[in-house]
Amino acid sequence: MKKFIKKIKIHNFKKFDDLTITFDESLNILIGDNEAGKSSILTAIDLVLAGSRNKVENLGIDKLFNIVTIKEFLASDKSFDNLPKLYVELYLGQEDEKGASIYGEKFRGKFNSEDVNCDGLLLEFVPNDDLSDEIAHILNQDDDNFPFEYYSIHFYLFSGEAYTGYSLRNELKHLP
Repeated sequence: MKKFIKKIKIHNFKKFDDLTITFDESLNILIGDNEAGKSSILTAIDLVLAGSRNKVENLGIDKLFNIVTIKEFLASDKSFDNLPKLYVELYLGQEDEKGASIYGEKFRGKFNSEDVNCDGLLLEFVPNDDLSDEIAHILNQDDDNFPFEYYSIHFYLFSGEAYTGYSLRNELKHLP
């Protein structure tokens, strides 16, 4: 049995507000015009599989967030509760003949936007709740300053367990 990415769900990442792509287990080709988002999809996959905060920070959260979503937020009431979130979910394919995970049970769970029990990984950017007062102060100012630096970066398995690329290097090294 081979391991593969069954589906990717992208929310507020680069040019995509919401995108879901289901992949074939054998071969997939991304075709599109320039600036259609092919590289953005590959970047999203790479970031989730890398499990590296450093890699995300080197690219810059402000460069990864959907700019239209940010502009819409800044044109709104700018409340803390309405701050946008970004996520990328990779749904992993293939189970053994008994329906058990070939990745290991730690990958399996419902910690995903569909609330389905399956194998997968999640990258999310969410506002840091511990800094909500400071963020609210920034949002109450007249200028259009978005609090990117107050976002937390999380990597989770669908079981809800946090991960890093280092902790998964053996489980995912054969994932195409």
